[in-house]
Amino acid sequence: MGLKWTFERISKLGRSSYHGIPADGGVRMMCERLAVKVTKGIPLLENDIRYLERLEKVRNEEMKKGKSKKVRMVPGTDVPYENWIQAWGITEQMKRKKIDWVNVSVWFGFIPIFSFLSWYGVYKLVIWLF
Repeated sequence: MGLKWTFERISKLGRSSYHGIPADGGVRMMCERLAVKVTKGIPLLENDIRYLERLEKVRNEEMKKGKSKKVRMVPGTDVPYENWIQAWGITEQMKRKKIDWVNVSVWFGFIPIFSFLSWYGVYKLVIWLF
């Protein structure tokens, strides 16, 4: 790849998707770091150039093949997601249960009423005895 590395070219690599998945933070940060190096006039190292060429090669191969058909699904569902935050949100929604109104009525209705009545009964018994 004999073309000169420019800021635009490097930053495009950092914002591309690879294997049907958007570039992660590590790829983006590395590309931003290298783009800043180019902007400041600092020469790129051999490893930097090799890294960028590898990224560009993968991106070009995918563009030749067309868009990748790989779609990630949330485990246990048929819901697609793009990143871990979406997958986590969907799994949290699935974990939530519907409200069990019988339990609500027992905990907030019957238990307080029976405890009040039982203490009221004890109170009446004590008053009656003394």
